[in-house]
Amino acid sequence: MCPTRDQISLLEQISRLIGESHDFRGTVDNIVSLVKREMHTDVCSLYLYNDERDHLALAATEGLSRSAIGKVKMRPSEGLTGLVFETRTPLVVQNADKHPRFRYFPITKEEHYHTFLGVPLISRRNPIGVLVVQDKGERSYTKQELQLFNTIAGQVAGVVVNARLLNGLSMDAAAPKPVAEIAHQSRLLHGIPAAPGIAMGTAIILEGPDDFHYLMEKHSDDPEQERKFLDNAVAEARTEIEKLQRRVHEQLGEEDAAIFNIHLMMIEDQGFTQKVDDLISSGYTALYSVKTVVSDYLNSFDNINDPYLRERGVDIEDVGRRLGRLLSGSGSEDAMFIEKAGILVSRLITPSDAASLAGQKVEGVATAGGGHTSHAIILSRSMGIPCVVGIDEILDIVHSGDFLIVDGNMGTVFVNPDESIVREYRRLTEDYNRHVVELVSERDLPAVTLDGYRVELMGNVGLLSDLKLTSFYGAEGIGLYRTELPFIARNVLPGEDDQYRIYRRMVEGSMGKPVTIRTLDVGGDKNIPYLKMPKEDNPFLGWRSIRMCLEKVDIFKVQIRAILRAAIHGSVNIMIPMISSMEEIRRVKILIEESIRELEVSRVPHDPGVPVGIMIEIPAAVHLADRLAKEVDFFSIGTNDLTQYALAVDRNNPKVAHLYDPMNPAVLSLIQMTTKAARDNGIPVGVCGEIAALPLWTPLLLGLGVTDLSMNAAAIPLVKRSIRLIKHQDCVRAARRALKVGTSSEVRRILSRFETMIKTQVYFSPSEGKS
Repeated sequence: MCPTRDQISLLEQISRLIGESHDFRGTVDNIVSLVKREMHTDVCSLYLYNDERDHLALAATEGLSRSAIGKVKMRPSEGLTGLVFETRTPLVVQNADKHPRFRYFPITKEEHYHTFLGVPLISRRNPIGVLVVQDKGERSYTKQELQLFNTIAGQVAGVVVNARLLNGLSMDAAAPKPVAEIAHQSRLLHGIPAAPGIAMGTAIILEGPDDFHYLMEKHSDDPEQERKFLDNAVAEARTEIEKLQRRVHEQLGEEDAAIFNIHLMMIEDQGFTQKVDDLISSGYTALYSVKTVVSDYLNSFDNINDPYLRERGVDIEDVGRRLGRLLSGSGSEDAMFIEKAGILVSRLITPSDAASLAGQKVEGVATAGGGHTSHAIILSRSMGIPCVVGIDEILDIVHSGDFLIVDGNMGTVFVNPDESIVREYRRLTEDYNRHVVELVSERDLPAVTLDGYRVELMGNVGLLSDLKLTSFYGAEGIGLYRTELPFIARNVLPGEDDQYRIYRRMVEGSMGKPVTIRTLDVGGDKNIPYLKMPKEDNPFLGWRSIRMCLEKVDIFKVQIRAILRAAIHGSVNIMIPMISSMEEIRRVKILIEESIRELEVSRVPHDPGVPVGIMIEIPAAVHLADRLAKEVDFFSIGTNDLTQYALAVDRNNPKVAHLYDPMNPAVLSLIQMTTKAARDNGIPVGVCGEIAALPLWTPLLLGLGVTDLSMNAAAIPLVKRSIRLIKHQDCVRAARRALKVGTSSEVRRILSRFETMIKTQVYFSPSEGKS
């Protein structure tokens, strides 16, 4: 039974009230007023439970005397409201004043109300209050209305628990703690959730090494001596990295240790050392030359929009700092030693920092910089250390010895919270541990809807080290293997044998599961200097990706041959990005055939039957999808670029970023056109953009006809659970309705029927244990 438009509008209005308000009292007052008006009842009231005093208190009302707020209190064993609280189930009573549990409070003047409906507020499977509506006459409620009240109660429960967490709010509505007092006692900082879990402990401030980015220009009259300094530093750095890699291999495994391959690759890269040598020849010191070259690298990485690739810049900085420390004579091994258990707070955590934490007493990590896919964070996840990153102001606010709560699920850090917040988080920690056990127990279950629609869930990766997470979270293969990093991290083109070795390790590491390898996708924001890519006014619409590869045929065929050779070691697909015309894909197929013949002539083992698919990320490809589908073996929709190109929006431009909305009906129509073409031609179609990782998007994508989703590995358990809770036929109906409306807000309104279920049964958050 679908909710009516008015009921969906009510839920939307409540969600908007919650999202826009930062005042608990005003929020609940507005909610009860809204429910009374929209549901045409005579009274709507909210009662909250005070566990310390073991009573329910009237917290908000519209219809009863407002003077009763905070004064009407009852034990859970008293009154109809107490009966709802005790039984934890909704209760409808006609002639309420004649019920044996009815209790009359003169101050409320509620003897005039005969119909009573009470719905419990539940958090972590425990009641925390009751939402009550009353009517003067006799009234019956439909099943649909009861479901609506249950949903509203869930929304209100989230407001109550979040208020208790944020403000130390007493559940006795008569005496909420003043906000000014809470602000003096504690701070709540917001960042990016990077490694899941909850940690509590004392702040340990990590004072990073002197920032060598600020080294002043320094000259030397002895370039030969500077070259010796550089050679010695490179040799020592190699020894340190290999030692660190062995330690990580012993403690965490081969995949995590592989993170440091890129560090070794960089210091051994002839292009990198040649750039440093050139500066030394120009009269600069080795230290300043390293600083300059590393800074150039970092500037290139900072300009990359893809967060996964951009965060690889931290690896470059890590190597630069290591060489800088060795060249400045600041000592050899720089592993951190943490004397006591606590929460590590720093500007940035590098992979070397994170690796040195293994086996130490670090309970959690909070940083000013970094992103959730950096290698340091990947190591933190492997070690089970909760982590929040991107808190710009943290080093200005947190001091050594402050008590912190790091919530790696929500991306928040509490600084010196009061006891009520600490007590709540101790309970949440127990709930979170149970939640993790539940998700892990579902890892090997298929992603299949209640009515049998099967979806394949794949992982997005860029390095061998990512495989450990995809395996841990239950990925059914690799849906997107980005091959750009070995090209970006070097100053010379990786040869066929180099690429073959890299791809072979990825394929073998996938243990027979399919690996979809995307061919070189550079240009736009991913510049590779040694390819001599031209400066363009609009690089995103310029010479990039397959357009570049079809001009630099030798580079493209080297990569294709390497992939075909690696394919004999497992299940491999080739995926071509940025296709916009039939001519392009036909030219690609000719070059693949030429590569196969060259390997045959050379008698090099390879797989000539590797499936070839394309990314659909340009509107032109959508309009050609029916014809393109006859040329290829699969489609993968890159929703990030497709949305940008369809809406003519640069999402990194703050002036227009608000217009970037994949839920725009125009974008949905493009996705539907693509899936229809794929279905009509009998080929699979997936999504590998950011929305694939968002459970709230899952019903819409399934309804539009998507057959597989590829995402950040950590999102797989959440998306899988959302799939297993829904019916495909409901998704199809919702998608059909979404394709008929004209605005994103109307699409979201259609999806609201899935939203509460997903928030309460898929996610973990303070509002419901799962949110």
